[in-house]
Amino acid sequence: MKIAIIGAGRMGGAILERLLEIGFASKDNIIACDINENRLIELKQRFGINVSKDNKDGAKFGDIIIIAVMPKQMKEILEEIKPYVKSKIIVSVVGLVTTNFIENILGNNISVVRVMPNIPS
Repeated sequence: MKIAIIGAGRMGGAILERLLEIGFASKDNIIACDINENRLIELKQRFGINVSKDNKDGAKFGDIIIIAVMPKQMKEILEEIKPYVKSKIIVSVVGLVTTNFIENILGNNISVVRVMPNIPS
């Protein structure tokens, strides 16, 4: 199973690291997408994963798409990836964004999971 992480900041990076630690996915089966090119370089060097500044690459690549961005970015990102997410699982760790909001943009036939993880300060 291939995993895309859209938003590879603190939360997305922590999820990425844990998925690799527990062996849920191999480094070849994970892509991290972020607007911060320096962060992507760091993740590629540290973990040897695929990276991209383009969220569409992640949406095309992943069977499971984990979205870990700021709430204000969510609508734009969902509209950007919409053409590529049919039959995929969307996992949102975005606070203040409901599954109904996601389904209204992506369609009701999409599998959406909302989780609220917490990482120490």
